[in-house]
Amino acid sequence: MNSTLMRHALALAAPILLAFPAKANTWEIDPVHSNILYRISHLEIGTTYGFFRDFSGTIEFDPEAIEDASIEVTAQAASIDSLHPGRDEHLRSDDFFNAAEFATISFVSDRWEDAGENAYHVTGTLSLLGVEREVTVPVQFNGTAQDRRGQTVAGFEGTAIIKRSDFGMDFGMGMIGDEVTLILAFEAILQEDEE
Repeated sequence: MNSTLMRHALALAAPILLAFPAKANTWEIDPVHSNILYRISHLEIGTTYGFFRDFSGTIEFDPEAIEDASIEVTAQAASIDSLHPGRDEHLRSDDFFNAAEFATISFVSDRWEDAGENAYHVTGTLSLLGVEREVTVPVQFNGTAQDRRGQTVAGFEGTAIIKRSDFGMDFGMGMIGDEVTLILAFEAILQEDEE
């Protein structure tokens, strides 16, 4: 009797449960095992590299529900590090990042599109120096693993090329390249469901 009632109850509940799509998994970017790097030409003969020390972000991602995927990343402009303290001070000035007025650089995705096996085109808004531009980043999902604490970790890596002049950063044009290559290498930790 009880088992029959249970089957009827489940049958009635099934359409209600199916009406609510599964939520994408939430992953918090682990800054200890992640990097935001940049590469830019110098004098058209050399290449300068650097990175941001302080950033954070969240990724909503389930490969079975890519239509629900999203990413939000924020970097602190003053945390830029080109491995040269004097140059870093110049990069923080209003010639470049103007970190005193525009403290953060952010990217918020609008959509993820399938681009092959574990590959996606992630399109969103990059905000820099108070200017917003749409940017598409090819992203590779590298799978998941367990870390030494037993946490589930996912790996993502993307590369995008932007023009700094599109954001009003035109100091030193000619000596310093306009195109900047951004390399985003993230490990993100699966967050426990609080419900």
